[in-house]
Amino acid sequence: CVYHDPDCCEDATRKLLQMPEIPTCILFPDDFSFIGGHNSFLEAGFTIPMPGVGTKTISAVVVGMGKHGTSMVKALSWFCQMDGYRVRINGFDRDELAEDRFCAQCPELMDPRYNGVYVDGEAQYYIRIHSGIEVETKTFADMIHNLRDATYVLVSLGDDTLNIQTALRLRMLFEQCGAKPIIQAIVMSSDKRKALVGLTNYRGQAYNIDFIGD
Repeated sequence: CVYHDPDCCEDATRKLLQMPEIPTCILFPDDFSFIGGHNSFLEAGFTIPMPGVGTKTISAVVVGMGKHGTSMVKALSWFCQMDGYRVRINGFDRDELAEDRFCAQCPELMDPRYNGVYVDGEAQYYIRIHSGIEVETKTFADMIHNLRDATYVLVSLGDDTLNIQTALRLRMLFEQCGAKPIIQAIVMSSDKRKALVGLTNYRGQAYNIDFIGD
């Protein structure tokens, strides 16, 4: 399986489970890859007990609640259906009505009977949408510093240049508080994506940002 690629690992696991002799042990390179493998286990009718592991929290930050951001929040909310996982999502958008729009699109996810209510055996997630937040402001920076437990970030602001700049700033902001989340940024231009491969700072240190297409 490929590191941090749940889709690839889901396909690979499905093929393994379709073999005449099913493997007695399948190892995954990381938690995010396991998400894809877990989907294939459930699809095949298997369950995976995790005694003694406790609840793992995926803390996600989605910057830009347009088409891609909204789709990611929906997808992340499904991850909490896995045994032993809890998902906390903070979404940001400059639109003052971003939260209202998301609530209108996904009323079941934002229902106060479920959102942030942790009951054993039920989906465990918490979604908060921060409306009217500009990414270039101190307010945004302060809010990011308070999310030092973030494990995953998606930047999708609808503009390649702004996405790149924001992703780079986010890496800096998280490093200031000692956090090293996975950061992905939407860059539609294939030429720009190629130019960004192996991007480093002035000290030659890799930014470790995944610039992805549609």
